Amino acid sequence: MSNPTFGYLASIIPGKDQKVVLHTADAGKLVEGKLTITHKNPFPTRVRVGVSSGLLSTFDSSSFIIYDHIIAEGESYETASIFYADEQNLVVESDKNNTSFVIQGQMLDDPTGKSGFVNSLKTTSLENDVVLYTVPSGEEATLNLFITNQSASPAKIRLGVSSENETSLTSSEYIEYNLDIDPRQTYQRTDIKVRGNQSVIVWTDNANVAFAAYAKFNYTIITTDLSLAGSLDVGTSMDVGTNLTVGGTTDLTGKLTVGAGLDVTGTTDVRGTLTGYNSSDVLKYSLSNETGLLSTQGSISSVGGISTSGTLEVGANKFSVDPSTGNLTGTSGSFSSNLDLLNNKVTNLAEPTDQTDAVNRRYVDSKITAFSIALG
Repeated sequence: MSNPTFGYLASIIPGKDQKVVLHTADAGKLVEGKLTITHKNPFPTRVRVGVSSGLLSTFDSSSFIIYDHIIAEGESYETASIFYADEQNLVVESDKNNTSFVIQGQMLDDPTGKSGFVNSLKTTSLENDVVLYTVPSGEEATLNLFITNQSASPAKIRLGVSSENETSLTSSEYIEYNLDIDPRQTYQRTDIKVRGNQSVIVWTDNANVAFAAYAKFNYTIITTDLSLAGSLDVGTSMDVGTNLTVGGTTDLTGKLTVGAGLDVTGTTDVRGTLTGYNSSDVLKYSLSNETGLLSTQGSISSVGGISTSGTLEVGANKFSVDPSTGNLTGTSGSFSSNLDLLNNKVTNLAEPTDQTDAVNRRYVDSKITAFSIALG
């Protein structure tokens, strides 16, 4: 079977004292599985298992899942759940021949990009709380911890999950307190639920104790149709691979950002103010749903004309058009070219006061009459 993703994933019988890669998670994938080890040699074997984020030469001894666990002939050993992701390697080793390693589980999409082997350390500050791993803000994760005593003397360990943004434990937060781990033994603590900004805190009295954390971040992937009788709340982003069809009303209380344009064939109801920005994030126009006021820094161009049931005001009340009478009024104004009335009249023209003012017929008639009288 090539590249299986469910059930049997890989198996190997490594050579004596050789670190080999049993299985590698595909890019963007999370492997959640259990490792089974079976020994067929008449002499007991010591086995080691860990996860590497790079080449075998960069394998860090602090990331062991199992360290020198002894398995006798005909015996088997199964680990707790292991998480590794995004091209991380599951590395195995035995100090005897005829030891088989089998990984069974499933390989899933990992849209978070954060799952898998997340951190490991050997404490150098003895008998002090040390942060092993902090879950990123806004995330939730299930953590599995593997603690290996790689020394020749017993060790005591403590561990717990802190409150948000704390780097030490209170007396009420311990999950394990002064747990004894014999030399070259492994302790597994699985299914620890941790939310954002909380930290896994560890403590030991032995400098050769290693702590490794493996995480599976919370997410849900639906591969079939989704039917909801109630609401759908999306806390972060939502990626839709093909078309999104909405038969009813869709309410968005947050911001909708569309990078490639938005095509609407039906009615669009805007309950807030509609605004437009240029590429420099400068506001260029707005349309208020409360007042109906359209404000723009540019001009308005219309092929079919502009119709309004309210007053049309131009240039900060330089002139306005009354919607009921069509009268044009203004406080000031000027023309930079000739005014062509298309053979229509200018009516209700006031009496001239300056030499360059236009005159009405009554003014002309009165001047002709006065001139005639003066001539006698």
